[in-house]
Amino acid sequence: MSGQDKIVYSVDDDKVATVRINRPAQMNAVDSATASLLDCIFDEIAAAKTKIRCVILTGTGDKAFCAGADMKEDGPGGLEYWTQTNAKGFGTLAMRKVLDVPIIAKVNGLALGGGMELMLGCDLVVAAEHAKILNFRQK
Repeated sequence: MSGQDKIVYSVDDDKVATVRINRPAQMNAVDSATASLLDCIFDEIAAAKTKIRCVILTGTGDKAFCAGADMKEDGPGGLEYWTQTNAKGFGTLAMRKVLDVPIIAKVNGLALGGGMELMLGCDLVVAAEHAKILNFRQK
């Protein structure tokens, strides 16, 4: 899977953007390449002004919305990458200062750790009946 395949991004005729984390084998965990793609996409959405009316953020499949950080990533990622603080928050969304478009989290499974933070960066959450939202302190 190439870096570009890790996120599926589209805008329909009604100006609704869909951003889908496309790493179902990793439960849609975010590696450094995926985080960079998310940052670029959210920058593009912020710059689009009135061209996009809302954003739907989701993950591929029905097992996970996002299982957080990909701690198994090879290279400059993994634990070393995720211990650094990102001023925009996990997935470059939760602490982003300029994004005037409402974002809807379509939680279609597990939202764990950073995935929960990503979900909390959205304006509205719609969760499937089987969705589980957990932080690391829950059992």
